[in-house]
Amino acid sequence: MAARCATAVRSGIAETSDAPPAGQVASVKSLTGGAGAAVCVDAVGHSAVIAQCVAAARKLGQVVLLGVVDSVFFPG
Repeated sequence: MAARCATAVRSGIAETSDAPPAGQVASVKSLTGGAGAAVCVDAVGHSAVIAQCVAAARKLGQVVLLGVVDSVFFPG
């Protein structure tokens, strides 16, 4: 995960999170003072990761899906 974060920073991403999966949304919220990220990028394509991107984005934020996915399920 650290190597992916380093690649993101080299690509111009301002902030990254190397938190374990269960703490990723909380990490993003902490970095943004509770507001959530203006832009969340998913490069994995797994529905659980996409759902975390949506949860970590601020109201009216952008979620960029780069990963390949067959279907996405958003619980609740």
